[in-house]
Amino acid sequence: MSAAIYGTEVSRCVAAVAGSDETLFVVGTQKLRGGNEVHLVAHDRDRNTLVNRAVWAHHPEIWDLQPCPSDGRLLATIYNPSTGGANYGGAVWRVPGGASATDAGDASTAASDRQPLESAASLVGLTGTAQCVRWNETHRGVLATVDEAHVKTWALDAGGGKVECTARGAVGEGRTPAGGA
Repeated sequence: MSAAIYGTEVSRCVAAVAGSDETLFVVGTQKLRGGNEVHLVAHDRDRNTLVNRAVWAHHPEIWDLQPCPSDGRLLATIYNPSTGGANYGGAVWRVPGGASATDAGDASTAASDRQPLESAASLVGLTGTAQCVRWNETHRGVLATVDEAHVKTWALDAGGGKVECTARGAVGEGRTPAGGA
């Protein structure tokens, strides 16, 4: 079996997309001066190739991303806002047009015409260098972030417009996170 290769200018993270009969991945780019994107890539088993299905604009450089396993319209990212500060940002995004990532068509749109991801909610309260974001696969709308010193859990409201830190614990202390940020 040979490897299938997909190329972007500069990418840092890749994650599998759940909820489809196809093998789908999202890839986040990491350019220092903006122009970053999230690519939806499908694996064509018959030809053993990777096919770009969609590209969405995401201005800040992406350090981690994770599609929501229970709602294909949502994607969470950790990003460097490029403001010169030490704190990274995090957000939940909605795929433009209301379609899910698994329904995307082709990526033939010119780079200047690519639709940006729609901001659903910001992860307000991330501190330091956030390193990863993951959705809880058994509790709908719950995600976790890890930074240099803390693990935080977040809950997305039912409408998907607000996210709140629900628990925080210190990394490496081996204790159960306590409620609140």
